[in-house]
Amino acid sequence: MVARGTTLRMRAKDRQPSGQIAVDFRRAGLSPRQRAMLDLAMKVAKAAQDIGDEDARDIAAFFAPSNRLADATRLRPDDDCPGLGR
Repeated sequence: MVARGTTLRMRAKDRQPSGQIAVDFRRAGLSPRQRAMLDLAMKVAKAAQDIGDEDARDIAAFFAPSNRLADATRLRPDDDCPGLGR
């Protein structure tokens, strides 16, 4: 928790609630949009626990080659991509 709180403080625009977010985001006084985003992230994380070994291998089998292909061909993101959200 300490490392995650530190990372969040370093990246957050508002450093106050970062420790509370790392411990329990539901009590951190977030905006409805932020809360919805973290609620979704929790659903995804919980659903990932139900993925079996075979499913995990299938996912890895798809993403590993596509990442290698993008790297091998020096595929670059759109010029706008690095600045999005900053």
